[in-house]
Amino acid sequence: MEAREKLKRSAKWISVLLGALIFISLVGIIYSASLMASPERLSEEYDYGGQLYWRDDDWDLSMARLCVFGVVQPAFLAAALIMALKMFRDMHKRGSPFTADTVRAIRRIGVLIVLLSVLSWPIGSATVKLIWAERVAFPFLISVNVVYLLLGIIVCCLSAVFNYGYLLQQESDETL
Repeated sequence: MEAREKLKRSAKWISVLLGALIFISLVGIIYSASLMASPERLSEEYDYGGQLYWRDDDWDLSMARLCVFGVVQPAFLAAALIMALKMFRDMHKRGSPFTADTVRAIRRIGVLIVLLSVLSWPIGSATVKLIWAERVAFPFLISVNVVYLLLGIIVCCLSAVFNYGYLLQQESDETL
């Protein structure tokens, strides 16, 4: 019984940490969106996380980078964090990580991360093109982030491990 209480305590603290990360992500998304709404606030030296070097000659690409790295990717990651938060709250209530809901949540998080790797640039470039159609020179940007793709695949594989644990938990509960 002590292990179950430890798990519940850990799940509660992880939930608090995830809540804080979600809040920070949302603040960052709002800030980046506000920069996109008024790009005149950006200076030529503006450096967005080592990714964006603001210059007038590639304004459209710089704005697309800001949208992708400041809004789209953090929004996907915030959604994954929200799913993880719900999963850990459920784990806190039930006292077990091996439930059907946990397996589904882990699989959804993995799929969301795979989608992030494939869709962040198309969504970001399409958003910039919709907002500033007259200033954007590029047609449509497509790029796949291999790190996110591999991470998403690993998380999906982890859901299979949790599914096996769930089946073993069911079998154990039935024999008792």
